[in-house]
Amino acid sequence: MKELTPLAWVALGLIGVLALGLYGWLFSILRNKGSQNQTGDELKKSTRAILNPWEKEDQQLSELSKRVKELKNKDPNSS
Repeated sequence: MKELTPLAWVALGLIGVLALGLYGWLFSILRNKGSQNQTGDELKKSTRAILNPWEKEDQQLSELSKRVKELKNKDPNSS
């Protein structure tokens, strides 16, 4: 029988870690079956974070931009 190369061992290890992670995730969903809403909310948050990873920063920048515009439009004599 031929020996496996180091790359093959790494690939087998990654497949094993992936399988164990998937098993653990499915087991945790099964344990929390009654709280379906919580699992759905976490999945929605994760999906939103993947699609727009800088959502919070974008909101903060838009708020800063809005405040700067308000300051620029403010009458300098009204202070």
